[in-house]
Parts: sequence; structure tokens; C-alpha cells
Amino acid sequence: MSGEDWKKELVVKETEQLDNLLTAGQWGHHLLFSNEQIERAFQDAEDRLSGLARGTLDRVNQALASLVSDSTTLIEKRSLVEELPEDVRSVLIYLYFRILDQRLEEGTPTVH
Repeated sequence: MSGEDWKKELVVKETEQLDNLLTAGQWGHHLLFSNEQIERAFQDAEDRLSGLARGTLDRVNQALASLVSDSTTLIEKRSLVEELPEDVRSVLIYLYFRILDQRLEEGTPTVH
């Protein structure tokens, strides 16, 4: 896939837990990911995303479905993230920050 085409294959549904995770993220609290995971995800992120395989996108979609489910706890979500293959986890983290950036651009400014 080239450029931004990878986004068309991802499914993100809004849930209360996703809203809560993004609200915490607006304040700099990224509850699902460690700092090391975030750093690795952003190393050469754009290059990696443009070459995603269909199987990786399917795994990202499966992970997204579990992470936005209101029926799983935060601890279960963190465990799921930890168990993902690194390439899938990196895409997921990058996607999280893209969604968070979009949310910040559309909303009222956050004061730290």
C-alpha cells in the first residue's frame, strides 16, 4: 500500500472506553502503551505504514476491536497490547496518536 491508503483498511468504532482513553491521552497519559513501545512505534513509522501487508492490517483491526470494547478492562487491554507482534503494536500505537492528534485539532486546546 502506498501513502495514506493503509487508513482505508482500518476500522475504529467509538465507544465510551475509547473516549476515556483518548481523553487521558490528551493530558499525556497513554494508558495502553509504555514509553519504550511509543518510541519504537515512531521510528520510521511512515515508511513502515506504506508497506503494510494485508495480514498486518487484519491483526490491527482485530486488536482495535478488542481495545475499543467496553467489555474488556484496562489491564486486559494492556496485556493484549503487550502480546501483539511488534509490527502490529507499532501500527496500533501510531494510529492511536494520529487519532489523538485529530481529536486535539478538532477540540478545545488542552492547557498543561
